[in-house]
Amino acid sequence: MVSAKRHRFPLVVKRGLSTVKIYRDRKPGGTYYRVTYHIGGKRHRLNFNDLQQAVNEAEAKASQLSRGDIDAMQLSGRDRLVYGRAVDAIRELSVPLDAAALEYTEARKLLNGTPLIEAARFYKRHHGEGITRKSIADAVDEMIATKKASGVSELYLADLRYQLGVFKQRFCCDLVSLTADDVRNFFADLGSGARSFNNFARTLKTFFRFAQDRRWLSKEADLLASVHR
Repeated sequence: MVSAKRHRFPLVVKRGLSTVKIYRDRKPGGTYYRVTYHIGGKRHRLNFNDLQQAVNEAEAKASQLSRGDIDAMQLSGRDRLVYGRAVDAIRELSVPLDAAALEYTEARKLLNGTPLIEAARFYKRHHGEGITRKSIADAVDEMIATKKASGVSELYLADLRYQLGVFKQRFCCDLVSLTADDVRNFFADLGSGARSFNNFARTLKTFFRFAQDRRWLSKEADLLASVHR
């Protein structure tokens, strides 16, 4: 608690080369404390009934002036507190506040209500360290070559070429870009009978496991989760 009796006015608050002064004004209605500072040659004044509030404001203004944070100087109360927290939160990223706000807004729109942090954690699990980007076409070709080298039957290879060939023609992208909904829609569009459905499901399960073993697809990914007959 700051006591006016122990101080001589004006009080001077310094931060670096920036100075903010507090004057005491005694009037019939009471004692007031005037915080004054300059921006661009223009003098600004704020009045307070309480000395502690005046000191807090003077310290905040001096810090903002020292940082060159002129925009924050125009704010007061809760708005200034919110602005300061936002700037502190993104400081280590070296991203302008407006750019961060725009990116956040666009991300929230795309997520349609899903918390952004939840989406980021999901992305990290599926696209994180150790995962190598691999196109579906290249992954299919490599799996078929591996199976052939292992000595599987020609009939099995023919099934792989057909079923995985249909799959890779449908998706011209990397494995990590696939979602469970993509795979569900693939099966919905097949329009095949139960036997063909089961054969495709079995082949794709083997294919996804092959991709996971080679770190082209996260172990967390369950791309057949939405597929039901």
